[in-house]
Amino acid sequence: SQEEVYQAAAADVLKSALDGYNGTIMAYGQTGAGKTYTMSGGRKQSFAQRGLIPRVITQLFSELQSKPSQECKVTISYLEIYNDSLYDLLDITTAPHEINVYEDRTSKVNIVGLRSVTVASEKEALALLFEGEANRVISEHQLNRESSRSHAIFTVGLEMRTSNDLSGTVVASKLNLVDL
Repeated sequence: SQEEVYQAAAADVLKSALDGYNGTIMAYGQTGAGKTYTMSGGRKQSFAQRGLIPRVITQLFSELQSKPSQECKVTISYLEIYNDSLYDLLDITTAPHEINVYEDRTSKVNIVGLRSVTVASEKEALALLFEGEANRVISEHQLNRESSRSHAIFTVGLEMRTSNDLSGTVVASKLNLVDL
């Protein structure tokens, strides 16, 4: 079931992200294997069949609510790679040539031109996921009438600090959820 996949593949990665470690979960395989279904849950599925990304969002905000002494800034971005071009799924007015990926001197990969939205709730984060999903390129093939024809990276950024920590220490991490 989708819940079993979440528990096996994503639950511990989310917990590590909340502890300050970067994490990536990738679904890859041949066309029609169910990568997008696993990550997003499909376009017209029931709540029980939601994918890893909506489950991560739900669990993330549940964990944050259980830690009232911790302040957390949550950001969302959603990048599509289609025919060797980059598209911002949260800002369809951004042209592919306006998005650039580069590695800085510290070996950190940066994406310039990609919209990153601060969210305060599960509802806001899910709305961005659904907006991005609606903007993805889909096309029919023999195995799936609504196949995503692109790759996508849904990124959750976290900046956490304890409200009673006078040192101002910020713990930052990113969780990349990748549909290849």
